[in-house]
Amino acid sequence: MNTYETVFIVSPALPLDDANAIFEKFKDLITSNGGEVINSEYWGKLKMAYPINKHKEGCYYLIQYKSDGKFNAELETRFKYDENVLRFVVVKLDGKIYKLRKREEMTKPRSKRYEEKPQTETTVEEAPAESEEQTSEEQA
Repeated sequence: MNTYETVFIVSPALPLDDANAIFEKFKDLITSNGGEVINSEYWGKLKMAYPINKHKEGCYYLIQYKSDGKFNAELETRFKYDENVLRFVVVKLDGKIYKLRKREEMTKPRSKRYEEKPQTETTVEEAPAESEEQTSEEQA
């Protein structure tokens, strides 16, 4: 079984309870077809980069799961036929490179990057002064 991630956008015209019911429906679909839901998150109602079906906002959901590759075609078909799902994407995750983390963990600043570094005085070593005769000869 491989690890996959799907992000989908639900119409903001739906009440939040109905949007969460759609979210639960897709989680149940994954588990009923032999998959295992690893992580699921509601990202909130966010503004989209461009309007989709005259909607400028959408309810974003993320599901990370383990399943067979054949199941993804069924999941994508269900996304296409659900009129409340505006957009979706299913991506296979490479376990060696990508670590499954919650969104809050990904958006936290890394402590090393934002730590204040002690200010050290840097001294510039002066180059040995050339004799005035050498510089005047070079200019001529």
